Amino acid sequence: MSGSAFVYVWDGTSWQQTASFDGENAQDLFGAELSLSDDGHVMAVGAYLHHESVNSLGAVYVYAENGGNWVLQGEPLYGDSLSYFGGSLALSGDGQTLVVGAYSENGESGNTYVYVWDGIAWQQKGSSIAGENGERMGKGVAVNEDGTVFCTGAPFFHGYYGPNTGRAQVYAWDGSDWNQQGVDVEGMLSGNECGNAVAVSDDGSIVAIGAFHSDAGGFHSGNVRVFEICLINISLTVSGTTLTANQSNGTYQWLDCENGIPITGATSQSFTPSQSGTYAVVVTANGCVDTSACEEVIITSVLPEAFGEDFNFYPNPVGDKLYVKLGTPYAQIDVFVRDELGRLLAHEAYQQVEDFVLDMPTGKEGLYFIQVLADGRRSRVFKVQRGGL
Repeated sequence: MSGSAFVYVWDGTSWQQTASFDGENAQDLFGAELSLSDDGHVMAVGAYLHHESVNSLGAVYVYAENGGNWVLQGEPLYGDSLSYFGGSLALSGDGQTLVVGAYSENGESGNTYVYVWDGIAWQQKGSSIAGENGERMGKGVAVNEDGTVFCTGAPFFHGYYGPNTGRAQVYAWDGSDWNQQGVDVEGMLSGNECGNAVAVSDDGSIVAIGAFHSDAGGFHSGNVRVFEICLINISLTVSGTTLTANQSNGTYQWLDCENGIPITGATSQSFTPSQSGTYAVVVTANGCVDTSACEEVIITSVLPEAFGEDFNFYPNPVGDKLYVKLGTPYAQIDVFVRDELGRLLAHEAYQQVEDFVLDMPTGKEGLYFIQVLADGRRSRVFKVQRGGL
């Protein structure tokens, strides 16, 4: 019962065996899990009962074919005590990323590990995904073509509908760690064991999640649901005091992270705050909505009265519209309207303008303070009278 794995190649007429591998010890169950790269030159083999030491249970071996010879690629990977490490595994299409489930780790709560080949050894990539409360996280795993998106299932998760409804989670690499995409996908009823088997498309945008004990078509008939993942780039680029959402072809709403309130008129892809603070943007694209992390902006170099002699505004007193002439074109103009108490009433943004028409906010007569900020570096504040003097 040590287990074996065999490699066959199609020669145009029949399948010809080209390699075989055996487990190291009795009852290793070597070959209980297998995964192959797209080109058939890299293979991962799981032996989830292998005992490397008294404190280890489970192993994964990766082999690479070169010139017709299969050799072990790096050292084997070993799990912790009673982890069933290698009880599930998935190799990315390019053969460079390996996802391993250890669904019995930590009292059967389970864990999921991701490794990347660095040319010498398999190195863990990012944080592992730990399960909880005996849910067996990592029982089913899958990864996309380039190893940037993976799915892991926990079939014994106790969800809204009761025990062992199961769940699956999808994670994407953000450049430094794994971030969950969307919410958990849970089973529909108690005992469904959703997440026992999962699959991910090559581009990582579609996942299939199995619940083999679902009674949807009869007792334990099983069920598979397919989901499309909306991937939005919510990263920001900071240039001086201007924030720019890196997702193009979307709609945008900038937020003040201090209070979570949307900033009036801040709906462009780029945003230049008028004061120091932390800001984020809500991006809507591809039918999905997501929010960026908060980014701190410190205003230290605003130059008052820096527009020059051609700057002009009229009329004053003002009615519903205020006409502003800047004297020269600017890429980004942000206008802030405040009342006599300094409360922000409106924020308008303009791009590539030399003059603009400001719609004054509706309100009572009195003094209003207008700040015009150009390209995050030139600023002027002036006051206008609304209504009669």
